[in-house]
Amino acid sequence: MPLTVFISHAGPDAAIAKRIADSLRMSDHDVIVDTDSLNLGDDVISFINDSIERSQFVIILFSKHSQSAKWQREEATIAIHQEIESSKNKCMVIRLDSSPIPPIFRPKIYAKYSLEVDDDQQYETLINKLCQAIRKDHAKASLVVSSALAPGSGNPFRHIRAEHFENDSDSLVQAFAPLDRLKMGTLYGMQPCFLEGPRGTGKSMLLLSIRARNFLQNFQEHPSSNRIFGFYVKLTPGALCNSGADLEILEDDTFVDVSRNDYHALLEIANQEIVLALCESLITEIDSCVQRNLIPMDFDTQRNFSDSISHILFEDDKYGSTNSLTDLRDNLSQIHRQIATFIRRRFTYKQEADVPVVTFDLNALIEIIALAKRHITFLRDFMFVALLDEYENLRPLQRRIINTIIKLAPPNLSVKVAKKIGISDVSGTTIGQELQETHDYRRIDLVYDVTDKNHFAQYRILLSSIVDKQIRVTAIEYKNMDSLLPASKEFCDGISEEQICTELKKMEMERRPRILSAENGSTQQCQFNHYREAAIYRVLARTRTNKHFSGFKKVSMLSSGIIRYFQEILGVAYYLTTSTTQVSTRELYLPPEHQTEAVHRVSENALTTLSKNVETYGEILKYLLLDLGQCLRQKLLKHPSEPEAARITIIDPELLGTDDYQLLRTVLNIGVREAVFQTRDGRPAFRPRHGSDPQEVEFNICRILAPVLQISPRLRWRTRIKSKTLNGLVATDLDQRKTFLQELVAVALNNKTRNEDSIQKELFDSHETLI
Repeated sequence: MPLTVFISHAGPDAAIAKRIADSLRMSDHDVIVDTDSLNLGDDVISFINDSIERSQFVIILFSKHSQSAKWQREEATIAIHQEIESSKNKCMVIRLDSSPIPPIFRPKIYAKYSLEVDDDQQYETLINKLCQAIRKDHAKASLVVSSALAPGSGNPFRHIRAEHFENDSDSLVQAFAPLDRLKMGTLYGMQPCFLEGPRGTGKSMLLLSIRARNFLQNFQEHPSSNRIFGFYVKLTPGALCNSGADLEILEDDTFVDVSRNDYHALLEIANQEIVLALCESLITEIDSCVQRNLIPMDFDTQRNFSDSISHILFEDDKYGSTNSLTDLRDNLSQIHRQIATFIRRRFTYKQEADVPVVTFDLNALIEIIALAKRHITFLRDFMFVALLDEYENLRPLQRRIINTIIKLAPPNLSVKVAKKIGISDVSGTTIGQELQETHDYRRIDLVYDVTDKNHFAQYRILLSSIVDKQIRVTAIEYKNMDSLLPASKEFCDGISEEQICTELKKMEMERRPRILSAENGSTQQCQFNHYREAAIYRVLARTRTNKHFSGFKKVSMLSSGIIRYFQEILGVAYYLTTSTTQVSTRELYLPPEHQTEAVHRVSENALTTLSKNVETYGEILKYLLLDLGQCLRQKLLKHPSEPEAARITIIDPELLGTDDYQLLRTVLNIGVREAVFQTRDGRPAFRPRHGSDPQEVEFNICRILAPVLQISPRLRWRTRIKSKTLNGLVATDLDQRKTFLQELVAVALNNKTRNEDSIQKELFDSHETLI
């Protein structure tokens, strides 16, 4: 989020003031300097007061001219006075010559710069020091977010990951809040399903909620509920990592870096390794439930059960008889090591190696399930469910194996798979049949569409349930979400209704060169309501003020249907609240001003951490967002009829499949995976206007990024872009990127060909949920 800096200078020092201002703007700061901002006839005192009031920092250029500079003395006095009132370091002094500085400036941070020496190195050092001082004094969003959500912070809204419950199933049961009935019905049913969503949508939490050791605790209390025995596997490439082979099939049915014989050997061993992991997880889960007294099982039953499994899995008596589930697990661990050794020797070191003699296939797993139901009476009527997490970690070959298990396992076994959205789908199997949606499996989309009234209502119910469970374990008193996140009762954007009306009339004049007549007053009022939010942003842009966000409805809308973002906003707001006031056992509420600051902090953190959170493509993705944000910001501030247009529509998506657009295609897919972009259910998003037209593809910028990009989170209109333009924005050549950005802004602002009838129709046909 750009910081606002006011530069105070004497008249003769205007040239260096303008140069510093330009440099700070290049460093992403908003800079106010009178040579740029004052016009003939302006009220100078009001300008000074307002500018310093909304600035985070004031740079005072002190020289021999300052003593006689009346207005600079006024600026310095106001700045020092406001700094004392706010108890924050706000003023920095730059000495331009050897003139002694007044006593009031001596405690301040100051630097020296000689105007007599025309030295680029000296100037660059000055700018670097200024930027460092500004950033050091103004805590980075990432630092605030990480401090607020640290594991030991005591913040009830801190990050809770599924891994935290590995050895504490009681806490998971207490913390878990179920999704809406439609999604949970699909999760609890026999039909296999994929749970899809970006990071922070609760994929792992949902799988672990039906893991047997967790699910059976609820089952004891509610025995009439579904009978589910889930066993959990976090998927990894496993021993195939040691092969050094790219296991992808080419179009001519050959394999990359691998001969056909070696490919089939890898296919067989990879299949055995995956089924081995499933068998090991199933046995471990049964053993865990027995140890927790969730499943009744005496020693003789356990010995017979373990021995029966050994006869199924091991063709010889190498491991002897197995007396317990623990012994059986130890034997399975040895098989893991043998498979890893075989892969390493055969494919990495090109040595002769014996294949481990085991019979791990889907039939073996199904037989073990049948044995469990036969030996353990308690489990006879249970549905067994394989819970597979992090599907995206697998190689394409392994995904085909998983697909085969999904297709063939029912009705003996159901499979639930969690995968990140934006990961390329692999529909192939190892049996020559495609895995088909609806027929073979269902999708559960974990990102709620906040523009849909029903989805948004379900999402808010889920958020309320999550917060209720998070606060329940604390001593804090809590009533409901509306009391926790109160909306401001006053208009908090710091602008008047008169300013908004003036801006609306100006926008009306830009759309049409005449004001609507009195008899069309109702239509005029409708248009004023339609463009009111854009008018507010335009006024705020001139005052360099951040948009205000508070209230459960607005905050949940901004979280874009992703649980993680909502929790981060609450966590940071709680941190800001407790850092200024002591939270007691009285009813907790997060003040509107802290909600607003939290929204902007989380938004900035979501953008700035892309570079370190996403390897290779994070920096490219971040600058693509900044470029798109700059375009959409210009559209918000200047376009007469379509200002709020953060819906990016690619009009020629067929080009994304070509080699020249591979980088863009990769960056967009990663953007969807990391919740930078969101798409409608299915892609393409719109039907063509004519049968011969290609279907357009829509990528909506995630609402949580709107504050840092300074655009509206209301995705009212579409910005139609060619693939070539977007491709230019991911180019590494800076000049090329600038050219395409200028082209994009020009196209967006000149898109004014729509007639008045289409504008009127859109006024009444918009179904977008408004903030």
